[in-house]
Amino acid sequence: MPRKPDPRVKAAELLGRWTRLAQGHVPLGAGCSCGAPALTVRMADLERDVLHYIGIRYPAARGTSSIADLLRGMAAAPDENVLADLERSLESFEDMHR
Repeated sequence: MPRKPDPRVKAAELLGRWTRLAQGHVPLGAGCSCGAPALTVRMADLERDVLHYIGIRYPAARGTSSIADLLRGMAAAPDENVLADLERSLESFEDMHR
């Protein structure tokens, strides 16, 4: 039977993914045929929305100032449900970058 991955390792992995994503932008449109550029938003600007979502679902996560701080806390005392929700959010952002 395969061993379940350690959630502390998952938290560290997600922290690395967030750190990379937070340095980029998310396109909010594909532009148009006239050559107008697509709008973009910095990933760091979306951080507040992700933290709000996590705080609603998991009251213990409320008051966290950044996703990085939340994930550092998860590395010490992981909550697999929070990690799963964060992972889905990061996957969504990564898909937008492709």
